[in-house]
Amino acid sequence: MKLFLIFLSFIFLISGCRNSEHLENKKPGSLVFTDDLGREVSFDSIPSRIISMIPSVTENLFAIGAGEKLIGVTNYCNYPEQTNDVLKVGDINPDYELITSLNPDIIFIATSSVSSPMLTKFESLGLKVYVTNPYSIDDIITQIILLGKITGYEKNSSDLAQELSIKVNDLRVKLPSVPKKSLIVLSTSPLSTSNGNTFVSKAIELAGFLNIFADESTEYPTIGYEDVILKNPEYIIIPGDKDNPSVKEKIFSLESSLETTDAVRNKKYIFLDPDIILRSSPRLIIEIEKLSQLNF
Repeated sequence: MKLFLIFLSFIFLISGCRNSEHLENKKPGSLVFTDDLGREVSFDSIPSRIISMIPSVTENLFAIGAGEKLIGVTNYCNYPEQTNDVLKVGDINPDYELITSLNPDIIFIATSSVSSPMLTKFESLGLKVYVTNPYSIDDIITQIILLGKITGYEKNSSDLAQELSIKVNDLRVKLPSVPKKSLIVLSTSPLSTSNGNTFVSKAIELAGFLNIFADESTEYPTIGYEDVILKNPEYIIIPGDKDNPSVKEKIFSLESSLETTDAVRNKKYIFLDPDIILRSSPRLIIEIEKLSQLNF
């Protein structure tokens, strides 16, 4: 159970460059944004010193050309390659002293609660924090647009958002009439999945797959093997490299307990890069597009 909780923390933490285009600084107090917790975050001028505690936000900032403003990122931020040149400031346990010394204009974090220890600590240090927590593919596109407004790269972000919207709309038009019943496996100790309110689930649905546990009440529920057998998935979707020892262990566990399901009997496993499928970035939408085109 402890390992599962760590895994969920990792998922939550971890939820592509164009021609740069700066906007001129606006008059004091004119930049006010409402984050995903309903908090108002205001600036006297466009932020120029940014820390991202979310790998997907890091990717998105580089994707709109604003990566040059990053002065700190998490240890998990590994894409694009330019992230190697940005100072690492921690992960779910940030180096608060280092972050404070960097004097950031804004810090991006992911949390679903105003009582988050990370949010509370940053606020107590007098640092400005913007919380972003996309739940859908449309939310990802909205986040990209907003990042452009915050950083002064509105044209770049608008162009990228339009490009991604076209891809998403095209996928929706081509959705199969009968989606493939699928089990998303995030962990096998215990067996856990995601419900329909997560961007992970909405991503695989957009690719033509049906999340058999979409109706669960919690976002990342622990489920029983008996329930999976009753729902009888046709496919099992696993974030991970099939040659990775830990993923091989997952397969062994699944085959031992779900041998009567269509997915296991027919060995219908789909392995997806966790750095893509578990991050709300443009690469996720591109991955969905590729997945939808595969003939299973």
